[in-house]
Order: sequence, then C-alpha cells, then structure tokens
Amino acid sequence: MAKITLEQLDKLGLQAAKTPLEKALQTGQKQVAINFQEKQGKDDLIVYLVFRLMADPKTVDLIDYEVLLKLPIVLDHHQIGSIDTAMLEQRLSEIDWTLPVQKDDLAYSTMLSIAMQLYELEQAGTEGYSISKQLQVKYFTGTPFALLTAGDLRLRSLCEKYYPRQSFSNHFPSLKEAHSFMRHELKIKGWHLPEPPKKKAGRISRQKS
Repeated sequence: MAKITLEQLDKLGLQAAKTPLEKALQTGQKQVAINFQEKQGKDDLIVYLVFRLMADPKTVDLIDYEVLLKLPIVLDHHQIGSIDTAMLEQRLSEIDWTLPVQKDDLAYSTMLSIAMQLYELEQAGTEGYSISKQLQVKYFTGTPFALLTAGDLRLRSLCEKYYPRQSFSNHFPSLKEAHSFMRHELKIKGWHLPEPPKKKAGRISRQKS
C-alpha cells in the first residue's frame, strides 16, 4: 500500500485513473477499482488498480496494482456448426471495445449480439470452447464491456494462460518501469502459449450456413 497524491499519478504514467478517481471522490466512495489499457512502445498493457480514498481529497491509498502485457493471440479458424470463426473475429476487430458503453447505447446492442455468438460457440465442443475463450480474452479483457457484461474477473482468470501478469504490492513503479521489467522477464524466461486442442474427426462442420 502507498499513499500518493493525484498529481503523482501523472509521474507514474497512471493519469488515466485520475478522472474516475475524481468522480469516485465526488460521490463519496470509500474504495474504487479502475482498469484501463495503455500503450508502451509497441506493446499494449492492461492496468488494474484499486484505491482506498482518504479524508484528504488530494491523497489516495493505492492498495493493488497489476499489469498485464498483451501478447498476440493468433487463432486457427474453422467453420464450427453455423459459425465461421474467422468472420466472427473480423466483426470483433471492427469494434473499439475500449470505449465507455452503457446498456442503453445503440453500440451496446451490437456488442451484445457478437458476444452472444461467442457464448454459442463456447457450447460447440472442445474446439469451439477454446476459440471462444481466446477471442473473449483477446477482445474483452480490461474493457468497459467486460466490466458491464462479459465478466471481468472471469476474464482476468482466463487470461493468465495468454498474457504475462505482474502484481506490485510493496514497490509501485511507473508504468514505463513496469513494462521494462516485464519485457526483461520475458526475454529471460520466455512465454509459451497453451497448445490448441487437437482436432477430432467429425467434430467440425465445414459447411457454410
């Protein structure tokens, strides 16, 4: 845990947390969880923060700081039942999932429609389940849509297989330092993505609907 001022968030590269923190202070919340995506060089990071709000509105207590490094997830696409997974990913890629969304937004209806296809795919045997989970991790993790609908905690658990994760509890580095540390660890230890499930004859339909 570390007591920091709102101004120090800028120095840590966590300025994206300032606006939601200020809103939480205005509404009298005692604790707030914030997540956002940030670019460092060519890498995309997902940042999870938990703050305890203090009596002094200019000071907060940072009690949890976790960073995920998004690595490329390249899928082996198939026609599974009525779902062409390549076309499904194309639709997913055309939406900016990082934008704020409310359930009464028109964009939310489109997002929910695509998400329902993913959940349908999840029920379509071992390969459908695997591809659905990978697509959810790739596009939903750390997004407002995940918090609103897709199950953010579930996704954080799923993405352990796909994204390196680093938690900081005693020392809170800047986001740039955290990124450098994680890249250094990757260089030393490497990272092995989970093996895709083996194909079974008769499990996948190649027919177009």
